[in-house]
Amino acid sequence: MSDYYLRRQDPVAAPASVAGVNTLLDWAEKLAEAAAPQEVYRHKEGRITLRFEHEGRGYFLKLHRGIGWGEILKNLLQVRLPVVSASNEYRAVQTLRNIGVDTLEVAAYARQGGNPATVKSLLVSDELVGTISLEHYCADWAVASPAAVLRRRLIRSLAESARKMHDAGINHRDFYLCHFHLDLASLETPRLRCYLIDLHRAQLRARTPRRWRIKDLAGLYFSALECGLSRHDLLRFMHHYSEGGLAAALGPEVRLWRQVERKAKALERKAERQRRSAGSGASWRIIRGRDRGRALGSLLANHEQDLRQWLSEHSRLLKQDQWSEVGLVELQGKWCFIKLYLAKSPLQRLAFRMRRARAVRSFDAAQAMAVAGLPVPGPRACLALNGAMVLLTEGMPNGRDLRALWLAEPAAADAAQWLAAAAELLARMHRAGFAHGDCKWSNLLWSGGQFYLVDLEAVQQLTPLTGKPAGLHPRQASDLARFTIDAEELALAPDLYQLFLERYLACTGLARESLLLQLLPLVERTRARHRRKYAIDMPGLV
Repeated sequence: MSDYYLRRQDPVAAPASVAGVNTLLDWAEKLAEAAAPQEVYRHKEGRITLRFEHEGRGYFLKLHRGIGWGEILKNLLQVRLPVVSASNEYRAVQTLRNIGVDTLEVAAYARQGGNPATVKSLLVSDELVGTISLEHYCADWAVASPAAVLRRRLIRSLAESARKMHDAGINHRDFYLCHFHLDLASLETPRLRCYLIDLHRAQLRARTPRRWRIKDLAGLYFSALECGLSRHDLLRFMHHYSEGGLAAALGPEVRLWRQVERKAKALERKAERQRRSAGSGASWRIIRGRDRGRALGSLLANHEQDLRQWLSEHSRLLKQDQWSEVGLVELQGKWCFIKLYLAKSPLQRLAFRMRRARAVRSFDAAQAMAVAGLPVPGPRACLALNGAMVLLTEGMPNGRDLRALWLAEPAAADAAQWLAAAAELLARMHRAGFAHGDCKWSNLLWSGGQFYLVDLEAVQQLTPLTGKPAGLHPRQASDLARFTIDAEELALAPDLYQLFLERYLACTGLARESLLLQLLPLVERTRARHRRKYAIDMPGLV
């Protein structure tokens, strides 16, 4: 049993010197033997995947050499259909192209043999140039969401591709964001192109069974869980996937979507168990942020007993005390803030094991604030180690906090700009329904022409302010009191403080009198505490 395909007038046809299936397979074997190690992407289970070039064009070759009866039996015992040749991928690619789903373009295909254990086959496809996997493109969406129009276009593109694929009787079996490659040039065109790849495990039938639809959709949902998806994003996907739109998705098909969600959550729990197992030997566990967490865990794997020393040797230390340290470190080519939290007691060590720690609260707060559009360093990972927690966030190597800026004796215009920007940021935070909990000047970081909120361990999410609010939540009023105390300690000029206060009032819609009624008792209480603790008597700004 044999068949093959070779694209006419293609440069790849010349080196193959095709006279039949055998010649094509022999050519592929020679290509695989001569491939440099850095060009081989996978070599496992009787299949090798590699990249090669010919006449200035890039191609990918998948060569199946036969997996043997042992591998076939192992897959069957695990209730998995074994992949024995390139035939399914070739047929799936052709079908997807015929129904208008962007996918690979096949340059060559061949298959020889009827014995499933020894069948040989190959697939050559054009290299996708100028594309990026959606796993990487969407990695920072939770903290740096793209324009709403682009977000909607991508969600619609994925939903329509999934619907067309399933309606044609195809299920992918590895339906994750990493297997969609976005053509960056198409971002500027009316039609967005997202190429679906890695179809070697695809199954083709006259009709896709319900359980395989659920498995594919759950896989896609699971892979997007850390992308900061909102409820509207999920509903939009359901609307474009379901034939009857959102009415059908929330009506006759609602049970399917509930099963998809349950399956995705089960995949998340399974991934968490695997992460724990992988990290158990090194005594670290990834609590948040899979990719960056693994990279950070690998760096720290041999230093769990002396994390402070590792930080001093590998990072630029920014701040430290008895129980914590903050540094700036380069990870995977990007600057990151790394904060180490040490357990103060056996009880806190137990809390770390139960994920009840400031590092986790800070990560979750940063994610929620970023989704609300507030400027915060993007959360990257959170790890639990022996008696410690490590938080990794987006780094800003040239950033300076408001306190440091003020102590450098800035020009009057710069000082006015910073106080106005600080007022606007605090107002945005409060209107979005957040209280910082420790709103001192050193927790406002200036970078790239704006302030970022940092040290988010005490953040609380409250009810957003709407219209002309009558007053602030007590915790939000405490934010302003803490900011005011720092202003008094640093001898801020009264006119600059009034500029700050007026800008804050203008941005929140609060009345001056009602705000001062809330603010004055809190400021007085903090002043009294500072007088007792530091013997400081400060001139009042309010």
